[in-house]
Amino acid sequence: MRKQKAYIHHIYFEISTFLIEKCFPPSHKLRKLFNKNNLKLSYSCSPNIKQIIDGHNKTILSQNMPPQEKTPPKPCNCREPDKCPLKGQCLAKEVVYQATVTTAESSETYVGLTATEFKTRWRNHQMSFKHESKKNDTELSKHLWQLKDEKKDFAISWKILAKAKSYSNLTKRCNLCNTEKFYILYKPDMATLNKRNELVSTCRHKRKFLLKFNRILNNQS
Repeated sequence: MRKQKAYIHHIYFEISTFLIEKCFPPSHKLRKLFNKNNLKLSYSCSPNIKQIIDGHNKTILSQNMPPQEKTPPKPCNCREPDKCPLKGQCLAKEVVYQATVTTAESSETYVGLTATEFKTRWRNHQMSFKHESKKNDTELSKHLWQLKDEKKDFAISWKILAKAKSYSNLTKRCNLCNTEKFYILYKPDMATLNKRNELVSTCRHKRKFLLKFNRILNNQS
């Protein structure tokens, strides 16, 4: 059986190499993109009679069964729910959040955003709080390291201010970035640590739709 599989694999490899060489010879202008080093071909078998009948029966049975209610995704996956930074909402996506840093003498606030899960962004914040090499990542981390240098005790609390959609290639607009800038501009008391130059920053969520930032195409060119 192994010999048969090896033989089939060898025959298929020879056929695929022949097809690539025939369609994209060395003189072809797309040879750089399509050659045996970076192009993979695959094959699949047609379904047999048993698979066709099983699929048909499954479709008929699913039509007669009552619709099942979809289980909503979990809003939190913390092992200790009491220690969740967002009180059970740490897996929320596309949110504008606020961090409040409280000391014995004062209280400062910071507004940020994340298109991915808040917990992922929160972990990045924690990295900048622990490693001095990352203390300039955000205005929030700069403030906390200043408090550490002054040997002041502090506490941080987090909350969601708003939810908004990130950049869409259809609307050409990022409501998530616009919402964050709204709070910084029109509600400065809620973003005392944020700087005015953040208002003119470009949308980071637009990059994934631009061809010049596509790694696959750049590596092949």
